[in-house]
Amino acid sequence: MSVQWILVRHGDTEWTEKNILHGGRFDSPLSSRGRDQAKRTAQALEGERATALYSSPQGRAINTAAIIGEPIGLTAMPVEEFREFNFGWLEGRNILDFGESGGTPKILKPVAELIMMITGERMASFHNRVTNGLENIAAKHSDDQIIIVTHWGVLSILSALLLEENLEYWKEKVEWAPCGITKLQAINGKWEMIQTNAIDHLKGIGKYL
Repeated sequence: MSVQWILVRHGDTEWTEKNILHGGRFDSPLSSRGRDQAKRTAQALEGERATALYSSPQGRAINTAAIIGEPIGLTAMPVEEFREFNFGWLEGRNILDFGESGGTPKILKPVAELIMMITGERMASFHNRVTNGLENIAAKHSDDQIIIVTHWGVLSILSALLLEENLEYWKEKVEWAPCGITKLQAINGKWEMIQTNAIDHLKGIGKYL
């Protein structure tokens, strides 16, 4: 038996274009560029034979999934476990205040970590809920192709779990582009990466000019 998962990060939002951090606590609507990215992704996936479309319950992911699902006749089913990590009081602040790409400068890192620990989600809890979401979906699809639209943190955990690899690599070394396409396939329970964060379909949009 074989199963294929297509993983997609949501499109750019109004906040991502302003470098404002939003995780599982806050949301932001797709920007014009984000909607264009989703439309391009819908075109890229139109020839696939997906039987189900899942999404984070957050608006930016749901709206991306709705655009992707329209040409293939699928409606996104929200999965609460695939909500992004809750950064607590850090959300709503400019990412550049904590370092480029959200990486806090060394001198401020303990402060940011303390804020997240007190007001945000514990990393172990985040990992456990994403794992539960994966297990629930995997139990329903033993011989299907499915599409999942979600967030950077969730994509990292899903990839690490399926491939049985180090999570830090997927969190720190892979830049999950908005509406990038990742494909994983399992044959008789053994997962392999077919395509990682493909962005060719986004050429001409924003930084992919």
